[in-house]
Amino acid sequence: MPNAPTVYSPYAIVRAAVAVITTRGKFQPVKRLWDTGQAPTATEVTEYLNGRHPEAKRFDAVTGTDATATAVLKWCGAGSEYQNDVYRTALAQVTKARHVGRGQAFNLLVSAVNAWERDQARKGRKTAMEQAREHSRPQGKTAERITRTLTVQAVIPVEPQNYGWRTQARTLVRFVDDAHHVYIWAATAASLPTVGQRVWLTGTVKGHRKKLGINQTTLTRCTWKPTS
Repeated sequence: MPNAPTVYSPYAIVRAAVAVITTRGKFQPVKRLWDTGQAPTATEVTEYLNGRHPEAKRFDAVTGTDATATAVLKWCGAGSEYQNDVYRTALAQVTKARHVGRGQAFNLLVSAVNAWERDQARKGRKTAMEQAREHSRPQGKTAERITRTLTVQAVIPVEPQNYGWRTQARTLVRFVDDAHHVYIWAATAASLPTVGQRVWLTGTVKGHRKKLGINQTTLTRCTWKPTS
């Protein structure tokens, strides 16, 4: 008799996907091998679940996988409320299964982790914008040198400036302090903080503006260093 196909619970699949994606730092779709050459996340999850992945110990060491997997499955289950969203509706159906084998349903569950992370990030941006619109106020006076502990909200490359034969790269860095005041730095520095990083920043107030209903303090000549 042929061996029965290997099946897994939706929870086991999602938990393994959380560990793999956290370790890799990204989700790799099955159909985008040309992107980075990285193996599809679904393939790595299969090898991990079957005990054949050479980096299983790294995946095992990821913390918070149980809580994240539970949150993802809860989010998937709520998809039945989105009748016009084929993807969310399909996820809601798949999570009701006791066991899932390799194939479309398996890949769908693996992709749910990435979809959930994107949805959480979107909600986070929306909340941050609402808080900034309500609380952000101009900080400092023009030409004043100020120092703040800030969190990086966004790092956005913008159109470079040309100076004759020389091109200067520019990056828009958006920060927020603990009181939800927003600061903007049009940076030309080579070394920049990353999104989510806490920094100790000193800069000169260039001016103030209001964009999308949010008061922003624009800075120049900034220096920064990481802080806890």
